[in-house]
Amino acid sequence: MTRVFFVYPANRRKLFNSVSKKLTPDNALYGLNHMHLYGINAQFKDVSSKLEKLLDFLFLPLHKLFFSQIDFDFKLGRALLLLPWLNKADCIVANTDGIALAICLLKRLRLVNKPLIYAVGLFYIQGNLKAAIDNEKKSLFFHFYQWLLGAADQILFHAQIEKDKLVKMGVYNPAVCTFVPMGSDSAFFNLNKFQKLKKLENIVVSVGKDRARDYKTLLECAKKIPYISFKLVCRKINIAGLNIPNNVKVYFDLPYIEVAKLYKQASLIVIPIREMHRSSGQMTLTDCIQCSKPIIISDVVGVSHYPLKNNVNVIKVAPENPQLLKNAILKLLKNNQLRTKLIRNTKTLAVRYSTKNYARSVAKTIKFTTDDLRLKPIKKPDLEFMRNLRNQNRNFFIHSDAISTSEKQAGWFEEYTKKHDDYTFILTKNDTKIGIGAIYNINEKKRNAEIGRFIIDQKFQGHGHGKILLKKIEELAFSRLGLESLYLEVLTGNKTAVNFYKKTGFIKQKDILVNGKKVTFMIKKKES
Repeated sequence: MTRVFFVYPANRRKLFNSVSKKLTPDNALYGLNHMHLYGINAQFKDVSSKLEKLLDFLFLPLHKLFFSQIDFDFKLGRALLLLPWLNKADCIVANTDGIALAICLLKRLRLVNKPLIYAVGLFYIQGNLKAAIDNEKKSLFFHFYQWLLGAADQILFHAQIEKDKLVKMGVYNPAVCTFVPMGSDSAFFNLNKFQKLKKLENIVVSVGKDRARDYKTLLECAKKIPYISFKLVCRKINIAGLNIPNNVKVYFDLPYIEVAKLYKQASLIVIPIREMHRSSGQMTLTDCIQCSKPIIISDVVGVSHYPLKNNVNVIKVAPENPQLLKNAILKLLKNNQLRTKLIRNTKTLAVRYSTKNYARSVAKTIKFTTDDLRLKPIKKPDLEFMRNLRNQNRNFFIHSDAISTSEKQAGWFEEYTKKHDDYTFILTKNDTKIGIGAIYNINEKKRNAEIGRFIIDQKFQGHGHGKILLKKIEELAFSRLGLESLYLEVLTGNKTAVNFYKKTGFIKQKDILVNGKKVTFMIKKKES
């Protein structure tokens, strides 16, 4: 059984016990309690709060640096306190940026030697790094941060906008980065104790504590419809300086079980979000989906990766517009047929966006990360290996059979790093280099790509490594890049290769001439 150590930004024992007693959902355990279903022994540890505070004080300059650059703290003290357990696991899953970045540093310092999965990352929100990236400048911290993130064996991102950040930083590669949507605890929100609660008429509920919440718009909307009752659950800072209308009741620090009761009694739920061009409102959205309630949500980038369709499974409204929000609320309260339709369609989403499904995706990433045979992005130190392979097998290349020099290879690599539709991988076995392969000419609109540049080192040929390499590249293409079909070109005279591709599901389309050579064009579609 694979041993995995889950790391959190704060102690989780109290939460874990509450989840066990069904007093709170398991969302913030990020899949830990489901890992046994996938053959994984997942553990976590709490640390001494006093020692952590002491170390936080000692590392205060680092904390200030990271906060000024990325708007996140840097939990090096906590990471050091967890060090005795980190190297005992087969793999580490570090949840949220502050603690994940600290463990990345420990890996770079060779104090941690186990595979690391960086999960629940936003990478940066505001700060000097964002300003530098927006202005296409590469500051000293940019290079340091890029170096830190490079220590992670896998990075899980939870929204398209977070992928965009990884691309801008030059970190994104499908071999190490994968999209996993967040989910909520379906079992908790469907407990029998909640089913007995009766829905109250004309009750609008809004819940959320993050900085992106737009309660100014919600409260201005509430003033316009004083005969509708609003219940708001947030932090004091979320509504600081705002006037609270008489028809709005505000709750602070409400236990999750009481929040769930409010959800169940609500006529509808409003999720007001400001456009901050980052992930926001995801967990509240998936909670509401699990509650099977009609949802009104701001149409912002932060939730655009969920398949939300206006007037089909939610009602979308432009952010920061009280009048549009008012119109949407009244429309939904008056239209029972529309409410029923939204509820019916959110039930389909509830099956997909659960913590159990999130855990399944994390477990899949863990197995990918701990596999002896792995795909890794090609890096500068790999160029000589690649050049030697290419020269050994140059007769099988379609576009060029010239001997590659170190200078030519270096020039190719410099151009290659500028591309976002071309990925070359090294197949390794326990860090021994076996061969290379690539996905390129990626067309996101057509959802297809070309694969090729396959070479297995002569020392490892005849052991099925070519088939493994092809299978792993197909998995990246279909599951991580979301492609629907792959195509390739192979020299028609290379009968061994043509027959190999046929056996693996590629279908011949036609023979063509390329650079005076007869080439067979083949295609493979994703299995439904």
